[in-house]
Amino acid sequence: MSDDGVPPPREQFNRTVPAAEFLSRAADLGSTCRVREDPVIAGQPELSGQGLGRRLSEQGLPSVGPTGARFVVESLLGVGANGQVYAVIDQNLDRPLAAKFLKKDPLDLETIEHFVDEARITASLQHPNVLPVYELDISSRGEIYFTMKRIDGASLGDALTTSTAEVRSRAIAQMNDVVAIFISVAQALSYAHHRGIIHQDIKPDNIMLGDFGEVLLVDWGSAIRVDDPHPKLYGTPLYMSPEQARLERSDTRSDIYALGASLFHTLTLRPPTWSDDAEEFWKRKRSGGIDAPTAADRQRLPPALLAIALKALAPDPAGRYQTAADFRQDLQQYQAGLAVSALRDNWLARFRRWHRRHAKRVWTTAAAAAVILTLGLLLYGERLKEVATWGQPLVDETFTDGRWKDRWETATGEWAAGDSGIHTKGSENILLCKTRLSGDIAVQYDAEMAIGARPGDISVLWIPDATMFRTNREYGVHYCQIGARDNTFSAILSDHQYLAYSDFRPRPGVVYRIRLEIVDNQMTMSVDGRQICRFINQMPFTGGRVALYGYFPGKIYHRVRIYTRRMAQKLPATAIGDAYLRDGQYAKGITEYRQVEDSYPGTALARQATFREGLCRYRSGDHAAAFARWQTLRGTDLDEVARLHDLDRLNEQGDHAHMLADMAQLYRSGSEEIRTRVALLWSTYVQNLLNEILRPEVIAQLTELLRLRDDIFPDEGATSMLAASALIRID
Repeated sequence: MSDDGVPPPREQFNRTVPAAEFLSRAADLGSTCRVREDPVIAGQPELSGQGLGRRLSEQGLPSVGPTGARFVVESLLGVGANGQVYAVIDQNLDRPLAAKFLKKDPLDLETIEHFVDEARITASLQHPNVLPVYELDISSRGEIYFTMKRIDGASLGDALTTSTAEVRSRAIAQMNDVVAIFISVAQALSYAHHRGIIHQDIKPDNIMLGDFGEVLLVDWGSAIRVDDPHPKLYGTPLYMSPEQARLERSDTRSDIYALGASLFHTLTLRPPTWSDDAEEFWKRKRSGGIDAPTAADRQRLPPALLAIALKALAPDPAGRYQTAADFRQDLQQYQAGLAVSALRDNWLARFRRWHRRHAKRVWTTAAAAAVILTLGLLLYGERLKEVATWGQPLVDETFTDGRWKDRWETATGEWAAGDSGIHTKGSENILLCKTRLSGDIAVQYDAEMAIGARPGDISVLWIPDATMFRTNREYGVHYCQIGARDNTFSAILSDHQYLAYSDFRPRPGVVYRIRLEIVDNQMTMSVDGRQICRFINQMPFTGGRVALYGYFPGKIYHRVRIYTRRMAQKLPATAIGDAYLRDGQYAKGITEYRQVEDSYPGTALARQATFREGLCRYRSGDHAAAFARWQTLRGTDLDEVARLHDLDRLNEQGDHAHMLADMAQLYRSGSEEIRTRVALLWSTYVQNLLNEILRPEVIAQLTELLRLRDDIFPDEGATSMLAASALIRID
C-alpha cells in the first residue's frame, strides 16, 4: 500500500506466476512477478472447419448456411495465463464464442499437454458458475485452441479498478451484491473440489460478472488435480496462500485462502497484503501476514462479513474454512441475517441483527404489543400448560453422507447428492422422506435454481396418511410450490385446485430459505422470513410425510430441516367424525356429525359438524345432499364458505348466469381470504373448460368468465396465466 492509501496499480500485483518466480528480490514487485504468458499471436489466428453450406454442397445437398469458413475471428479479448483469448463468431449456429489459443515457439510436449489439460479440466466442470467449453481443436496453421461461451460483461477486477471509497462500481455497490457474487464463486469452487480439481489462481480478474447476473469462475489454466503426484505450482502473489508462497503443495484450503483474499479486496478496496519492498512483501506473504482492517474499515463494513474474509485468510490452513461449502454456508447465513460461524455474537449483536431485520414492524406494532402483553398476562396461567416450541429438528439432512438413501426414497425422477446438497437430474423429481410426521409440522429448507437451468419448482409436497402415494397426482397431496409452472408463480395446490397464490418468483443462483408450517388447520409458506401463501383448511391437518419436489434438472436443495411439536390436545366433539372423513368412511362420518349437531344445537360446533357432514356427502358422490346441508349455513359464521361451495352447485347444474353473478357478488363482499379463494375457483373453472374440446358453448363460457375477470378482479395475479391461455385458445 502506498503512503496515500491508494492500492498499487493492478499490473504490479495481479499477475499469475509459476513457482520458480516466487522469489524474494529487493526489486519492484511488478518486475519480480513476471506474467506467465506468451507473446500475442501475430496477425489474426484461424480456427478449423468449413461453413455448413459448403459441406452440404460437397455432399450434393441444397446449400443452407455459410459457404466459407465456419468461424470468423473478430478481435482480441485478452491475454490469459497461458494463451490469448479472441472473440469469435460461429457462423453455423450464428452465435458469439470465445476462443483461447496457445502460441509458443517451439510447441513442446509439456506446453501442449498443459493446454489440453486446461481445456479438459474446464470441460469436466459442468456447473452454472464455470464457463462451458465446446470444442478443442487445431487449425491448419498448427494453432491449438479451444472454444467456449462468450460472456458480455467485465471481471470483478475491473469493478475494483473503477471503485473508490466514495463511489463503488455498480456491480459491487451493495453488500448484498458482493455476497451473492462470492456465494456463486464458492459454489463453483465447491463443485470443483468435489471433482478433485484445485484452481490455484482465484483472484478478482478471474471472476467474471455478466451483464445479466452471471457469475463465472474462469481461467483454469493453473488448475491441478488433487491426485497429481507431481503438481506444478502457480499463483498470483497478492492472492496466493502462504503455503503456496513457501513452495509447499497446494490443497483445497489454498483456494479458500485466495477466495478470502479476493473477498477482503472487494470489501476494503485493497489487497490483504502489500509492501512497496518486494523482499518485505514475500516475507510477509510466506508468514501469512496481512494488513489488518483499519478502524474506518471496521466502522463501515459489516462485522460478520469482515469476519468471514478474515477466517478464510488464516495463516494456518487448519484455521480456515475446511471446505468451500462451509465458506458458502457462512455467506448464506449472513445473507439471511443469521449468525455466522466466523463471528461469535454477544447478546447485543444478536439483538441488533434481529432489529435490522424487523425494525419496520417493531415501532408500528409497539402500542398493539402492549395491549397484547396485558391480555397475554391474563391468559398466561392457562396457556403455560399448552406452550410448545419447535425445539431441535426431527430431521436435519444435508445429503453429504452416503446413508441419505436410507432416510429418503426416490419416488420419481433422479437425484444426485454432493458436498453442496442434493440436486435434480430428471424432469419431474420427487424425493420422499421416510420419516412419518404427526402433530404440528415445520419444514425449513435452503434451495435454489441453478443459473442456466430451466426454471421450475424448488418445492415440497405434504402427503397425508390417508393418501396411498403411488403417483404425484393422488388425491389429498398438497403441492407447496415455489417457482411453479416454469417459475411463473408460487402457490399451494391440492386436487388440481389452487388454494393459495403468490406472485413470488425465485431468481436463479440465489439460495432461498423456504419454510412450510402446518399448524392445526392452517398451512403457511414463507420465503426468507416473509409469508407468501396461507391456506386455512376446513379440517385439521393430520399426520403424513414430506417430499421434495423439484421440476427439471438443476434444482438444488442444500439443507432440509423438519420440526414437529405436540401440544396438549383438547379433542373436539367432531374428532371421531373427522377420523372417519379422513379415512373415507363417509357413512360413519355422517352418523357421528349428526350426533354432534343433535347434541349441540345452534352452536358454532354444530355448524362445523353440518359443514363436515356436507363434505362427507360430497366426497361420497351425493352432491345434491351436500349442497342442501351447506345451504342451511347461509347467514351464519360459515356463510362465506357456504356461498363458495354454492358456486360449485350452480356450475355443476349448468346455471352459469347465476354462478357468474354470485361469484361477482361474493368477491365484492367477501373477506380477503374469500376473495383469493374466489379467484382461485375461477382459475379452476377456466382450466376445466380448457381441458375440453372447444365447442361453441365452451367458448361462450370462457368468454363470460374472462369478462367477469376483467370487470371484477383484473389485478388478481392468480388468474393471469389462465386468462392468457384462454384468450389464446379462443382467439
